[in-house]
Amino acid sequence: MINTKKLKSTFLNKHFYRFIIVGTINSIIDITLFTTFHSYFSLNIITANIISTSLAISVSFILNKHFVFEKKNTTHKHLFLFVFWTLINVWLVQSIVIIIANSIFKTYIHNAYLLSVFIKIIGIASSTILNFLRYRKIFLDSVDAQTL
Repeated sequence: MINTKKLKSTFLNKHFYRFIIVGTINSIIDITLFTTFHSYFSLNIITANIISTSLAISVSFILNKHFVFEKKNTTHKHLFLFVFWTLINVWLVQSIVIIIANSIFKTYIHNAYLLSVFIKIIGIASSTILNFLRYRKIFLDSVDAQTL
């Protein structure tokens, strides 16, 4: 049975709403860079995704630390865990979703720019909840590598 009280306390709070705002900003940065590298510089979708997400991760850490979770003191362990889980989620999960979405939608969307934006949005959507759950654990819960 689904524990609705736990779901509400996890997702209906200021941290989640702020996460959505920060996520929107990061998504705009990520999509802009991804489409620029893929559509205008003709980099393949994986290379474009790795470059765009690497830059967006830097902005994301700062905004999640200071604005979303209001964490004053962070350690190298926080940074490592943040980057580690983000890279797994974004480079692996998101890349797989982008490859699948590209293979499905390239026959329907013939404009390279629109296709790039569309498949990137699908990739970002696939990783949003996973990111929030990990970031919440990193910044709010005690940081213990065994529990993450």
